[in-house]
Amino acid sequence: MDIKSANVLLVDDDPTCIHAMRSMLADCENLRFARSGTEALRAARASRPDWWCWTRTCPA
Repeated sequence: MDIKSANVLLVDDDPTCIHAMRSMLADCENLRFARSGTEALRAARASRPDWWCWTRTCPA
C-alpha cells in the first residue's frame, strides 16, 4: 500500500512531535492525529486506519 493513499493515524501527546510528523508526512492524503490513548481509540474506531503509530511515551 502506498503511504500517500493510506489512512494513517499518528498518536503523540507532544505538539512538537505532531508538527514534525505532519511535516514529514505532508504527502499523505489521509493523515489524522490523536493526542491521548482515549482520543486514539476513538479515531481508530471511526476512521479504521490502514497504518498507525503510537509513541511509547503517549499515555494510554
